[in-house]
Amino acid sequence: MTLESTIICVDNSEFCRNGDFGLNRLISQQDAANLVARTKLKSNPENDVGLLTMSDNYLVTTLTADQQKFQSVMAKVQPEGEVKLSAAVRVAQLSLKHRMHKNHRQRIIVFICSPILEDEKDLIKVAKRLKKEKVNLDIVSFGEDEANQAKLTAFINTLNGKDGSGSHLVRISSGNNLDQALRQSPIIGDDGPVGGAFAMDDAETDPELAMALRISLEEQRARQDTDGGAEQENTNAAAPAENEAMDEDRAMLNAALSMSMSGGAPAAASNDEPNFAAMTEEEQIAYALRMSMSDSAQAEEQATSRAPAESMDT
Repeated sequence: MTLESTIICVDNSEFCRNGDFGLNRLISQQDAANLVARTKLKSNPENDVGLLTMSDNYLVTTLTADQQKFQSVMAKVQPEGEVKLSAAVRVAQLSLKHRMHKNHRQRIIVFICSPILEDEKDLIKVAKRLKKEKVNLDIVSFGEDEANQAKLTAFINTLNGKDGSGSHLVRISSGNNLDQALRQSPIIGDDGPVGGAFAMDDAETDPELAMALRISLEEQRARQDTDGGAEQENTNAAAPAENEAMDEDRAMLNAALSMSMSGGAPAAASNDEPNFAAMTEEEQIAYALRMSMSDSAQAEEQATSRAPAESMDT
C-alpha cells in the first residue's frame, strides 16, 4: 500500500452557491472530499490528509489521520470570494514540504468549480515546480469544466510529462453525482492507472471499462511498490547537488517556510489586520500557512483541555 500525505483543496468561491450539482456545489464537494479523505486514510493506517480552502488559501487543518476531525472542519466551510488556483496549490505544496513523514509521497487533490483566473503559462510554471518537487496533483473539474478544460489539460500534461502517470484530470459534467463519479475515478483508485483526463460518463455506462480500470489500478500499484525503493535512493543521492543548485523558486519556498515557523509577522495595517496590498506573494503564502497552523494548534489545545472536564462531569 502506498504511503501518502494528501492536501485536499476545495473551491469555496461564490460559484459554490450554484445548484447544478445536488443542493449546491459546495455541499457536493463536502461529500466528495470526505469520501476522498476516508479512502486515503483507510488505504494505509499511516496516511494523513489536510484541508485547504482556496478562496482565502487557508489551511483549515494540517495533515491528520483523524477522519472525524477532517469531516468536522469540512462541514464548516462557507462560500466566499474567488479562487486563485496557483496560490492555493503553492500553499498546499508548502504544507506538504514539511510533512512529518518524509517517506510519504506527496499529493494534492484540487476541486475546482469556478473560472480559472490565471493564464495558462502561469499554471504551467506551477506544474513544473510541482514536478520538480515530486508532488502529484489530481484535479476534479466540474461546474465550469468547459471554460477551464484547456488550462487544466495543459497543467496536468505538463505535470505528468511524456511518460508520467501520477496526476489526473477528472471532468464531471452537470447532472452527475460528484460522490458517485469519484468512486469510479483514478483518484479513488489510489494513484490511478494512467495520467491525463478521465471522463466519468464513460465509466458509469460501461461496466467493462470499470473492470479494466480496477485491474489497471492493481498493476499500477504493484509497479509503484517496486519502483518506490529505487526512487528514494536516487532522491537521496541527488540531494547534495540539488542543495548547491537551489533555484529561485525553492529559495522563495524556504523563505516562506522560515517566516511561517519563526512567527515573524509580515506587514500589517494599523488595526493589526494584515495589509495584503503591502505583502509580497511569498509573504502572503507564509502568512496563510502560519495562521492556519496556529489556529489548528489552538483548536487541538482547546479540545485537549476540555477532555478532562468532560470526564469529570460524567
